Amino acid sequence: MATKIPGLQSWILDRCFGVMLFSTIDTRRMKILAVTMAALFLAACQTTGLKPGAIDTSFPPSGWVTERKGNKTFYLCPKTKCKTPQGVAIVPLKIRGDAETAIRRNVLTAELFDAAYNFLEVASKRAVSSSAHRKIRTRTYTGFEACNDVQDRNGRRLYVAIRDIVQKDRGVFVASFFVQQRSPSATCAATWRKRPFAA
Repeated sequence: MATKIPGLQSWILDRCFGVMLFSTIDTRRMKILAVTMAALFLAACQTTGLKPGAIDTSFPPSGWVTERKGNKTFYLCPKTKCKTPQGVAIVPLKIRGDAETAIRRNVLTAELFDAAYNFLEVASKRAVSSSAHRKIRTRTYTGFEACNDVQDRNGRRLYVAIRDIVQKDRGVFVASFFVQQRSPSATCAATWRKRPFAA
């Protein structure tokens, strides 16, 4: 019997329209971007975030700035350390229903997210695009990951490696954003090896 996930459409749509924001921002204002992105990547629900200790991470690297706003955490690389803007946002996902079971039973699939992003790519006239979503699954959690790229108002490309981590009706959204001039796809693919959030 299929597992129903109330609010699933809101989860996908809010995630897509949050990415769409990147096409109208200035990449020099990464701090404002991170806060706004965090606010848009949420769907209505009753429980949020993962249980303490659910994510094993070595972040942040030495020299990065950590900022916390409520239950959201942002890691920003200062200009003195990074040649181009880089940052990581960790935001609790608001989910209604047992999304983990839905993902494991293929009720909620990578293809569903791909279809939503394909629509977004056409609607934005390719200002926003995404790699194919990949399902991630371990004994304790499941979710999806992908790499988005968006064009800001000055024509520059901003790359965002995203990962949704879900445990039952709780989850967290991790976004790693950066500006890369050469081999952005390779950099995006290596993001989770370099930035091991629940790798």
